[in-house]
Amino acid sequence: MSKVAEKGKARAGKLHPILANRHVDTRIKLTVFKSVIVPPLEYAGEYAGEVLEGNKKVVKELEATQSSGAKIILGCSRRTSNAAVRAELGIQSLRSGRDARKLTWQYRMCGMGEERLPRIVWEAKWANKKRGRQPTEWVKVVEDVWKGLDIDEDESLETEGLQGFKEKIAVACAEREEHSLRKETEDKEGLD
Repeated sequence: MSKVAEKGKARAGKLHPILANRHVDTRIKLTVFKSVIVPPLEYAGEYAGEVLEGNKKVVKELEATQSSGAKIILGCSRRTSNAAVRAELGIQSLRSGRDARKLTWQYRMCGMGEERLPRIVWEAKWANKKRGRQPTEWVKVVEDVWKGLDIDEDESLETEGLQGFKEKIAVACAEREEHSLRKETEDKEGLD
C-alpha cells in the first residue's frame, strides 16, 4: 500500500470519533472530511496518475481510502457501494476530480492568446525524440478524458465560457458516476 494512502487511513482513524459521532451534523463531518482527508489523497492521486502514468493500483487504494472515510461519515457498512456513498454525500471520485482539473487547464490554455508565454511553452516542440518509450503527450491524455466523458470538444471550447464549461464537465462526471452506480446495481440484481 502506498504511503499516502496509509496516511489518509491514519487521518481517518484519528478523526473516527468525530466522523462516526451520530450527534454531529453530517455537513460538519463532510467539511472535516473534505478539508483534512481528501486533499492529501487528491495530491497523491495527481502524482500517481500523472507521474506514475498507468499505476492504477495506487489510485484504487486512494479511492478506497476516500470511500472508507465517506462510509464512516454515513455510518454505512463496508459492503455499501462506493458510488452510492459518493452520490449520497455529493462528492466525486478522485478520478473524476482529476479529469475535471485536466479539462479546465486545457480550456484555459486554449483560451490564452498566442503571444502568452504559457501558451508558447505549451505548444513548443522541445527536442528530437529519443530512443525507447515516448512519454505520454498532454494532448493524448486530454483526448482520452474527452472520449471517456462523451463531450464534443470543439463545441464546448468555443461556445461556452469557463463557468459553463466547468458545469458541463461536472455534469458529465456525475453522469459517469451515475452510470457506474446503475451498472453496479444491475450486476447485483443479476447475481441474485
